[in-house]
Amino acid sequence: MNSIASEDQVIQQLVHWAERQPLVCAVILTSSRAIPHAHTDAFSDYDVILVLREIKSFYDDRSWLETFGSVLALYRDPLINDRGLERSAYVTQYETGLKIDFSLWPVELLERVASEPALTPEFDAGYQVLLDKTNLTEGLNPPTYSSYIPKPPTDIQYHRDHLGIVQNNSGTSTISTAVTSGSAESVSLAVSGVPSGATAGLSPASVTAGGSSTLTVNAGTAAAGTYTLTVTGTAASATHAWLSVLKSVAVPPAFAQ
Repeated sequence: MNSIASEDQVIQQLVHWAERQPLVCAVILTSSRAIPHAHTDAFSDYDVILVLREIKSFYDDRSWLETFGSVLALYRDPLINDRGLERSAYVTQYETGLKIDFSLWPVELLERVASEPALTPEFDAGYQVLLDKTNLTEGLNPPTYSSYIPKPPTDIQYHRDHLGIVQNNSGTSTISTAVTSGSAESVSLAVSGVPSGATAGLSPASVTAGGSSTLTVNAGTAAAGTYTLTVTGTAASATHAWLSVLKSVAVPPAFAQ
């Protein structure tokens, strides 16, 4: 395998190629390579939005991908409706080790995104305009680089998910689910990581996405210590896990029976 080109070389090649493409109006770099001081290496992918006068030509004809090297593996998204417009993407792995995820956007989609009062999470996480032939990106707000950064739990959330229970006593925590896309599915719930001597159960053990279940934990005779319990929700399309921390507190000798 040939060595992977440097970031500067890849970006220069992208810009030089795009400048000569009449259908390409703008090129925008997003994700980790557009975030200052983000940790990247030679194998970090390039997330590139190609803003096009029309996307069908680039969607139907894949030969342009070979401009950046011999394609080893390729995945093409179907045409996706976004704000009433079609977009797509090519996830492209090259033989050299270079990986570029090309998103194909029509000009009108970028115009609609730029006209919105707040940046989408993809742009707010970080973006860099590599080329803009017609000033399409002028309306984009600068990124805050804060999207996708996990937020610390609130005091209520922290105490809800951290159960401090004296031996032979019980505590509860609410497990909430949500519909992230499509229609609500049935979600089967299960808990693991329960320490020896303790018991845990979920009621109900199955919910429709958007509903909630109560996790009840009895510390029983579990040795004093901190344990991480994992609640796993399994649906037809995805699996998700929640963590709940159990702190088992020993019964003071004066109160032991």
